[in-house]
Amino acid sequence: MLPTLLRISIPAGWGFPVALAVVLLLAVGRAVAYRRRLVREGATTSFLAALLDDKVTIALLLVAAVVAMVVIGRRLP
Repeated sequence: MLPTLLRISIPAGWGFPVALAVVLLLAVGRAVAYRRRLVREGATTSFLAALLDDKVTIALLLVAAVVAMVVIGRRLP
């Protein structure tokens, strides 16, 4: 068995808000990276356009977060 290097404990009531915050941070980070890449290439775009361009990934992340919370919630006594 491998040793545990890092363990993060999140209280049960904070699980869903933390999952949503992680999804939000990933979406904003991807939009910022997309916008920087376009500016480096000489094109311009708005932050909203960058978010809308990544809407499928954001939707999949949100669905994955909700499914994970439902599955984890069923396992809890």
